Amino acid sequence: MAASALGVISVPSSGVASSLLSNTKPSSKLVLTRSFRTRAGRARTAITAAYQVTLITPEGDKVVHVSKDECILDAAEKQGVVLPHNCRSGACSSCVGLLKSGTVNQDDQTFLDEAQLEAGFALMCTAYPTSDCVIETHKEDQFY
Repeated sequence: MAASALGVISVPSSGVASSLLSNTKPSSKLVLTRSFRTRAGRARTAITAAYQVTLITPEGDKVVHVSKDECILDAAEKQGVVLPHNCRSGACSSCVGLLKSGTVNQDDQTFLDEAQLEAGFALMCTAYPTSDCVIETHKEDQFY
């Protein structure tokens, strides 16, 4: 069974998932999660493609896994990383970070101008990774 670069595969909970994962490279973008089907009562394992996002915070580096359809802020919160935020819609600068490496899609934001985007600023509430990334967070005070 092959995994597409950004697809989702659901396989029965068994050694199949383990053998599939053992054939992946350490840098592979696969995150293993487990879910349950209520009707059949059988456990299913879903392998979902995600990007590794390293957040450089005042408390130290935090690594989170972010799927292509989830903003960095939401994924960080789900994984226990607290980031500054306010509007959650890309209309302010509370969650601004500085992209050090990698790429993100920020088409939903309305706050940053072209020069700020080119300088590497990204709003965590509307930034969707398109590759593995390194981002310095808590940059609102340096933004202005």
